[in-house]
Amino acid sequence: MTVKTSAVRPSEYKARYETLNLTLEDGSKPPVTITHYRLRPDFFNPAGMTAFLAKLTANKIDMDLVVNTPIMTENISRVDANKGVGLPNWNTLARYAFLGKGSPEACQIVLQLASHWGIAPNLQQYADDYLGLDCNGFVGNYLWHTWGDLKDWKDLGVVEGQKGPDCGISGYLDPPRKFISKWEDIDTSKSYIFGRVGASGNVIDSKEAGEIAHIVITEPDERQDITLDDGSKTFAVKTVESTATNKPTPGLSYHWYKLRDPTKNHPANKIFEIDRGPDISGGPTHQFIKFKIVERDVTT
Repeated sequence: MTVKTSAVRPSEYKARYETLNLTLEDGSKPPVTITHYRLRPDFFNPAGMTAFLAKLTANKIDMDLVVNTPIMTENISRVDANKGVGLPNWNTLARYAFLGKGSPEACQIVLQLASHWGIAPNLQQYADDYLGLDCNGFVGNYLWHTWGDLKDWKDLGVVEGQKGPDCGISGYLDPPRKFISKWEDIDTSKSYIFGRVGASGNVIDSKEAGEIAHIVITEPDERQDITLDDGSKTFAVKTVESTATNKPTPGLSYHWYKLRDPTKNHPANKIFEIDRGPDISGGPTHQFIKFKIVERDVTT
């Protein structure tokens, strides 16, 4: 099978949220960032979604939309938007943006409409209060829209069975991809997916014994070499993720991941206990989390 692949790095996709490239109906381009963590119930503000969906139901799409992608700018007339041909379900697109699963383009659309309807007098505050990403919201959108056959922004990837931003964590690590069995087998020129493992020894999809599911992706060509006290060497990998535990603000962040005990670099069960460092820009103390790891292939 021949597939299109992308040279987009996780950090570059992260930057699309941090510099949203928003265009309002008057042609202005206010700087807005989408960086906060968003997940029901603790990191979700339903009032914003409820008010937005009420306006959408009452008004439909009553303005021309501008969608900026790295490839092109798409102008969608309100007439075409309401015909719906080749376009997403707007209600679904909006809900997922509020639920931590929106693409950068979905966030652009929500903010354009919220501004037009007068429910977001301060767009950055509105984004901070209501929009954001959970862990697979970021990783899933990145994989869905920039790898494999490069799904267009209009394809939300939220249909059951699709490996987009609403896929269960284990779905991103399913066979035929093989779990990494030795830390040294990681080729830091490539991207890898880390899925958090619970007490059962399996990748967690939601919650297990009080543990929260989590997924991260590594940035290719980023490696931190480490010399241990005994003179032996190991290395850390740089991750891009959206996490509730990030400080000072939960959300998009970078971390260095290394083995908690470098002597356990080939665990029999392929479960690696990771020393997750603080956000590279600062943050909390180290956390110790167990993960299984797969290489990100380009065919799924």
